[in-house]
Amino acid sequence: MGWRRLSLCRRSIQRKNGSLDNSFGTGGIATTRLGVQGYGLSGILQADGKILVVGSSDNGSNLDFGVVRFNTNGTLDNSFGSGGKVTTAVGASSDFGRAGACQADGKIVVAGYYINNQSNRDFALVRYLTNGSLDNSFGSGGKVTTPVGLSDDRARSMALQSDEKIVVVGASFVGFNNNFAIVRYNSDGSLDNNFGVDGKVRIAVGNDVSTGEDGAFSVAIQADGKILAAGWALNPVSGYDFAVVRLMENGSLDSTFANGGIALTPIGTNDFGQAIALQADGKIVVAGASYDQTGDYAIAVVRYNNSAPTGITSALELPEQLMLSQNYPNPFNPSTEIRFTVAQTRRTTLEVYNLMGQKVMTLFDEVAQAGHEYHVRFTGSHLASGVYIYRLKSGPRSASRKLILLQ
Repeated sequence: MGWRRLSLCRRSIQRKNGSLDNSFGTGGIATTRLGVQGYGLSGILQADGKILVVGSSDNGSNLDFGVVRFNTNGTLDNSFGSGGKVTTAVGASSDFGRAGACQADGKIVVAGYYINNQSNRDFALVRYLTNGSLDNSFGSGGKVTTPVGLSDDRARSMALQSDEKIVVVGASFVGFNNNFAIVRYNSDGSLDNNFGVDGKVRIAVGNDVSTGEDGAFSVAIQADGKILAAGWALNPVSGYDFAVVRLMENGSLDSTFANGGIALTPIGTNDFGQAIALQADGKIVVAGASYDQTGDYAIAVVRYNNSAPTGITSALELPEQLMLSQNYPNPFNPSTEIRFTVAQTRRTTLEVYNLMGQKVMTLFDEVAQAGHEYHVRFTGSHLASGVYIYRLKSGPRSASRKLILLQ
């Protein structure tokens, strides 16, 4: 019998052919066993470039939450847990880790679901300190469990808001149907009573009210605080369709989005949205699989327009008296130069954000003199490769541009 090993690979974006990065692991691939066998289902890049993999660990009788941390070169990080690995039993039966995120203070939140004493499934959260030990200030001994519906609740994805509140999405069995389930927690793990009913929202998304099978599989937070959940919903005519729901900050459906807050998109015979992301311009991208009548699955990607503010102002719309130059070189590794000039002497900030709107570095924060050209050096050796936004703000005026880091 073969045993599953957790595997990770890295490809070089500096090589146009996408070849494996030989500086990572062995030939670009790192593998490790997590328990008897492990399942890696989600990856997280820390600010220092280390890589977290979240999933489940088989202990021989059932599954536990599992987290593995790799160094930037693909070796296990021995400063985390035991030899770079942590396993956590949430309940007495099986526990399924599905997604995770790193807080600004470095703590790690993992979301999934567990089988409770009544053999039902409930949402589950675990928070770890930076060294992999449980954070006892979170929930009960670092763990939180939440029944959403009556019997079968499965968390699939999570995201952190800018205020460190935790949004978890998945599916909840209600009556005879599965519905979208969205739960929001305060930063200490308690349910946020300002969201939905007691911190929980359930939404029947599809058009088949008799045998509806709806489920959220991914979540994103807009810059204005609205919540996007993507997945699929059953339509009695077209089968399963891509489904996107947008919620207001209080958990109510956003009536300005699509059809009363819900967008359903048929592609093939059955379509399953599994990942959502926001572009820098605010447009929404959902990826997944589409099943056609020949019995084959294909990769499917849908992009939606979005009038929501991105929190980042286009440099082309800015008044002439605020000048922010394109960084040079671009793309760059590991450093680049940014130049700017302001028209009035006042406190000015130059900050770098990732595409989720999270600030990753402050490059300038002081009083800038009017008319003086500032040259600021940005070194991104501790950040992951990718596209970032740098934003200049001086009084009521702001400007932003994109930069590309290639590690």
